[in-house]
Amino acid sequence: MIAFDRYIATNYPIRYRHHRHSIHLALSYICVAWFVSIAICLLPTLFFEKKIEMYSEMNNETIYVSPTKYTASNHQCELYKDLHFVVTSSLLSFYIPLIIMIFLYAKVLYAIRKQSLKMNKKASLLIIKSNHSNRTTTSG
Repeated sequence: MIAFDRYIATNYPIRYRHHRHSIHLALSYICVAWFVSIAICLLPTLFFEKKIEMYSEMNNETIYVSPTKYTASNHQCELYKDLHFVVTSSLLSFYIPLIIMIFLYAKVLYAIRKQSLKMNKKASLLIIKSNHSNRTTTSG
């Protein structure tokens, strides 16, 4: 979120000035961050958790139960070790945001460098103009 905010601030400063104090925009950033975090946390329970099939004599039907992650032998909860979950969660929570952040910061640095080169060019032109005008006033 910070990288995106800095990208907007450097590449679209006039637009950023209007959105800088926007409560709506801040709330939407917060909601997106929470939604992504909750989605990543719910991935194992929604898609990757294996259910055990059990027959219930009481209801006379088959029910599916989630196995517990607590093992009595070592008194610890086990993390999800499913390869698909590990790959998906690491992509969603680390690698994809890292790639987006690197891309946005590269764009920010490119824009800053471009603005810096423009400013240096203008400054050197002003120095040349002032030197030229000083020469013409002193020689005349």
